[in-house]
Amino acid sequence: MEKITSTQNPVIRSLKALKDAKERAKTGLFLVEGEVMIKEALKCGLMPREALFENESTLMDALKKAGANVHLCSRNALEAATDTKTPQGSVCAFTMPKKTSLPETAMKIVALDAVQDPETWVPSGERRTRRASTR
Repeated sequence: MEKITSTQNPVIRSLKALKDAKERAKTGLFLVEGEVMIKEALKCGLMPREALFENESTLMDALKKAGANVHLCSRNALEAATDTKTPQGSVCAFTMPKKTSLPETAMKIVALDAVQDPETWVPSGERRTRRASTR
């Protein structure tokens, strides 16, 4: 496998372009950085397209099997493609999942936590005092 060293390489440039929201919307791709997050994305069933690794990794085979183009690259090339100041050594472009809407028959659920009567609400740290009843 040939190592990408140029920051002007088409693969690096295409991944670098995904830093822009308009480009992500246009291509339907987004970046995931770091082996742990890439593994999680694979577990969730996301489809990998292009992956860059600074060093050989066992994850490279899993990405290839899932259909990704996998490349080794230099630190400079990886830094150019990623959005972080200190990249984690790997980055992968995944296809954005399709938006799904709930069917009309789906139950609507509201979850509430620590709901209080606004009349008895007291900012934290203050003591509650009992009000005299006006009834």
